[in-house]
Amino acid sequence: MKTVKLYGLGQNKFGDTDTRFKAQLLNNDTIVLARSMPIVANIANKSGFVMTVPVKEFEDDNVVIDFNDGDLKKLTPDDYWLEFEVTLEDGDIAKFPTDGGMPFTINQNLKSTTGKLVPTVTFQQVLDAVDAKVDKYVHTIQKGDKGDTGKTGATGQNGKDGQNGKDGDVMQDKANHFTQTNTFDGTVYLGQLEIKSPIPYIDFHFNNASGDFTTRLIEYKAGELSLRNPDDTPATLHANVDYADTARAAQTANTAGKLTTRTTTFTAFAQVAKDMINYSGHWANADKAITDSPTAQMWLAINVIPGYDATSGVIEVYAFSGGYKWIGLVNSGNIKWFLVSDDSKVLHNTGNETAAGDKSFTGSVVIQDANPVKVKQSSTVEFNSWQASKMKATRFGNIVSLRYSVNPNNDNKITKN
Repeated sequence: MKTVKLYGLGQNKFGDTDTRFKAQLLNNDTIVLARSMPIVANIANKSGFVMTVPVKEFEDDNVVIDFNDGDLKKLTPDDYWLEFEVTLEDGDIAKFPTDGGMPFTINQNLKSTTGKLVPTVTFQQVLDAVDAKVDKYVHTIQKGDKGDTGKTGATGQNGKDGQNGKDGDVMQDKANHFTQTNTFDGTVYLGQLEIKSPIPYIDFHFNNASGDFTTRLIEYKAGELSLRNPDDTPATLHANVDYADTARAAQTANTAGKLTTRTTTFTAFAQVAKDMINYSGHWANADKAITDSPTAQMWLAINVIPGYDATSGVIEVYAFSGGYKWIGLVNSGNIKWFLVSDDSKVLHNTGNETAAGDKSFTGSVVIQDANPVKVKQSSTVEFNSWQASKMKATRFGNIVSLRYSVNPNNDNKITKN
């Protein structure tokens, strides 16, 4: 599925050549590095295809549409859709997005409209002018014959003739098609609401804000709703909380208490690493093997935490048997696993501790002079010679220490007494 992610609001004014649209091309949520391939943008409006313009500018991993370039200056006020056409290395043509197009709007600028000053007129002046006109025509009109009685309308009210709706009027008992912007100041009650557009969205204007929107609910991709701020950053959605709670205590408590755990639907952690946002949250795996898991155990609790995009973040895996925990660091869809040790079962660099079992050191063991190795004494044997020399052998584990004193004048050999 090929999609286009637009950074910004997709709005420009007629004649504004300073505006630049920045968009990211995605193929199954993987960024397409289009800067190395020929790429053009096809533009259409409600009437059909309008023009094709080459894409000449790139910024990081994004393509840039500059309204100071080429025929884009000529676009008149209207709603448009944009489609990117990329020529791949093998000659194939890839079109983004797969479904529909990326919408944008050219708005009317103020100099394109003509206005005039309206003089101030009081209500009394209007009444006086009407009275004068009526008096003038009353004196020039002769009374005519009485007209025939009008027919009683079958659907009229109070016996009067019914009135047909004029062209463009809203009819209660017929379908109505609105082709222009309509403003409703009162409450609108709807039985069902369907929004159809290449990229449908609903804009909210908190406290009657005059900007484009304060929060936007938009469907960039089928089956995926996104809540956005005016700067296109993710907006916050709170459920089952008191919106007047400025301290956010209730929101925090509700969020922590209502995190749901789902049964795993994925069969490999590689799936998760390439779509961290979609798999975000708590999962429980019961007796089902997961490919590239850090453990052979299958009864697992899993927590997926997205990072700055869909292919980065952290995956936490807890094994019910043995109490082990692994941390998977995800970067560009790749996972590097680390086993988190039980603090009570490891040696620390400070404090007195007891370690059981043999320990093998492949490198050097450095011990400071002020802190010698202490080994419990196991046995001691003393040796004496006939000439007052002495030797004492003490065993410390597998090491024997010899301490001796010799009479150099009389003793050339130490013998056991």
